[in-house]
Amino acid sequence: MRVRFSNLKLMAKSAKHYRCAVDAPRADSTRAAKVGSAVHALVLGQNLAHPIIRFNGDARRGAAWTIFEKEANPNADILTTPEWEDAERIAESIKRDPVARPRLHAPRYATPLEWEEAGLLCVTSGVDIITTTGAIGDLKTTTSTEPDAWMRQAFQMHYPMQVAFYRRGALACGIEVSKELFLLGVETKPPYDVVDLTLTDAMIEHTERTLTLWLGKLKVCIESNQWPGYAQSSMMFDVPAWLGGGGDEEEDA
Repeated sequence: MRVRFSNLKLMAKSAKHYRCAVDAPRADSTRAAKVGSAVHALVLGQNLAHPIIRFNGDARRGAAWTIFEKEANPNADILTTPEWEDAERIAESIKRDPVARPRLHAPRYATPLEWEEAGLLCVTSGVDIITTTGAIGDLKTTTSTEPDAWMRQAFQMHYPMQVAFYRRGALACGIEVSKELFLLGVETKPPYDVVDLTLTDAMIEHTERTLTLWLGKLKVCIESNQWPGYAQSSMMFDVPAWLGGGGDEEEDA
């Protein structure tokens, strides 16, 4: 079983969720995902295994669309003209940003990695950014880069764990990435603001503990072929603690 981060992060829910994602057929990309992938391609270069292509039309309908879709690479994401133009505006904002520009200076883009860890074969289709200064980072599109909101979303989406997973792969493959880890976020609406998050030592330590826990649990599940969900027994449903549950009944006044 090839371990990809897009599935591994589901171990934060349960092994059953991980197994379901592995077994499920590939779902169609959402508009946001298509635009995000196009931004990556415009800034970092195409992923040859999963290219992004443009359809010169405003909608996915009509004879021209039918012919284009039939002849296109089946592994490609196809963007309409409005979607592609949105991606171009976002990508230009990243390239102009004074904080982002140093991150994009002579880096290794979209580097595929494959390595073994704890007896598991781990793979990535491509790390978004590996800089030549020894830092490693990930490029993300998001609705808001207001720092607090962006940090909350990044944590909820397990982005710090993702870039730490990339670093493990890079080091295992002999790529020097011993310096900082970062997340480069860009808004998908004007003014397309860009905010760079550098992971602290405490955050990196947390990500490493989390990855080790997920991989350890996954190995046990693979070896036992057991994929438990959230709970393996009936759960007690009490009055919530925030409502004063768990104690004695209130005495009559």
